[in-house]
Amino acid sequence: MPPQIVSSIFDSRNGHRWIFWDLLACFFSLFLAMTITPVKTLTFVGLKVSISIVYAVLTTVLIRLCGVSVPGKDFSYSRMELFFATAIGTGLSFLCLQFLGSLCYYQFARTVTATILVFTFVSIFLPRLLAMEFMMVKAVNIALYPSGPNAAALQERLKDATNFNVEAVLCDSRYSGELKDDGIINLQDNSKEDVIKQLKDRGVEMVVLCEIKDLPKKTEKVLMDLPLHGIDILSKGAFVENYFREISLNYANLHWMASHRSLPGNTAIFSAKRIFDFIVASVVLLLSLPFWPLICLIIIFDSKGHPIFKQKRVGLYGKEFTVYKFRTMRNDAESTGAKWASKNDSRITKVGAFLRKTRIDELPQLWNVVKGNMSIVGPRPEVPQFVNELTKQIPYYERRHMVPPGLTGWAQICYRYGASVEDSRRKLEYDLYYIRHLSLLFDIQIIIKTIPSIMKGSR
Repeated sequence: MPPQIVSSIFDSRNGHRWIFWDLLACFFSLFLAMTITPVKTLTFVGLKVSISIVYAVLTTVLIRLCGVSVPGKDFSYSRMELFFATAIGTGLSFLCLQFLGSLCYYQFARTVTATILVFTFVSIFLPRLLAMEFMMVKAVNIALYPSGPNAAALQERLKDATNFNVEAVLCDSRYSGELKDDGIINLQDNSKEDVIKQLKDRGVEMVVLCEIKDLPKKTEKVLMDLPLHGIDILSKGAFVENYFREISLNYANLHWMASHRSLPGNTAIFSAKRIFDFIVASVVLLLSLPFWPLICLIIIFDSKGHPIFKQKRVGLYGKEFTVYKFRTMRNDAESTGAKWASKNDSRITKVGAFLRKTRIDELPQLWNVVKGNMSIVGPRPEVPQFVNELTKQIPYYERRHMVPPGLTGWAQICYRYGASVEDSRRKLEYDLYYIRHLSLLFDIQIIIKTIPSIMKGSR
């Protein structure tokens, strides 16, 4: 079967096909599991059907809360992340079903449980894995307007993007002297019909506007009419936000800030996030506490000094708080003041290197989460000295303090460990995206993405 046909089968922009598939697959996973491994107390077919319907709805909802939804060109999970997200969503759904069963004084046998989980996982994971392969067969063809430094910078970045092809560059009289490309379409020398025909001939589906100020009237008219002919238009800032999932500081201004609610802390989402943080942090804290004495002893034997490291950090709305971590550096590491940690930093001890790679050093920060100083997910808290310096050098840097700092964050997932002003600038672009799109669902997706990162020891 040709890849294009397979891609069209998997493609479902509104997700209806995938919802139908998930409901059907989960229903039959439970129904067949109970049929293949008979349950003596569930011989009535109608009861099996009822339980299967409840399970199908629960699983379909919960896997979407974990980010397992509609595979496509902007689907952000890797194969490993999809594996964990599917496993977590399936597991949570089955736990809910077990809880409902306990209310009716019924528990599934081990054989039935194993069969249900295997059937469900395979039916959800495998089709999406195939979809991830085939959905990348055809990239989106785009055009840029106008030619110039902004378009050149975006074109350079898109060289490594497998899901976009720059097929044309639109220009007008302002930049015509700079053009030396066969893919150039001059908006001043061509009629609207000719421009649309040339874009269609190149298979262009979207035009990215790298500049939108002071457009010539003819140019504005042509661009405004493109959506009427099936060609989408998007500003460069919106394009970067939607497809790279970051906020470009070059396009962040008052208009951008006013286009979306600026105070996520005043919404119900913030309250739900706090409840989620408290429950998760409390459970993990209690489960990890028995291991703390051993970790402290190993740290003390490895290097002199207190095993717990305390330091002032900047939190919500710029308020300072004391953060707690297992010590990973020499006791005199910051005797001359705070310094950025770097790769292969000589101040890091042997045990500390392991603790940092596995994120074990951050377990004491769970207490900060319980107290409300921090969240599970959010921008990483910085030292006051660094914050003062970076606020002077990076625009909008103080906006990262509009939400509580976190143990992990969108910037930590998407960008390498930073140790410079430029790194902080790039990470801020991801932090701003997180703040703008704050939701409990996004938090869960970031947590799932953190798991492979910990396993690879990417820190």
